[in-house]
Amino acid sequence: MNTYTKAQRKGGEELLVAARKGDGEAVAALLEKHGPTIAEIMNPSGSIPLHMACRANSVTCIRLLKAAYPAGVSDENDRHGGRTPGSYVSDPKARAALFFTPHGTLEEELEHFRRAAGSSKK
Repeated sequence: MNTYTKAQRKGGEELLVAARKGDGEAVAALLEKHGPTIAEIMNPSGSIPLHMACRANSVTCIRLLKAAYPAGVSDENDRHGGRTPGSYVSDPKARAALFFTPHGTLEEELEHFRRAAGSSKK
C-alpha cells in the first residue's frame, strides 16, 4: 500500500473526477503535475481512475492511465463485485485502447497526447 502526500491525495481525487468526465486534458495535466503514482489512488468504492475512464469510454484517458499504471488493467474494485476496468468499457475503440493497443511509457503517451492536441487546434 502506498503512502501519499496531501497534494498527491488531492491530485488523485481530481484525477478520479477528470477520468470520470473523460477529460483527457485534465488527466494529462494531473499526471504531469503529480506523477504516475496518483493513478493508483482509489475512491471509497475501490475504483481507480482507469475504472472511471473506462466508464467514460475515453480512449485518451485510458491510454494515459494505462501507461501510468499498467497493472490497473486487472485491478478489481471492492464494492462493485470485484469488477475490472474492462468490465465497464462499452465502446469498441475504448476496449481496443485498454486491451489491444500497445502503450508506451507515460512520457511517450503524454507526448502523443500533446501532438494530437496541437494538431486539433490547427
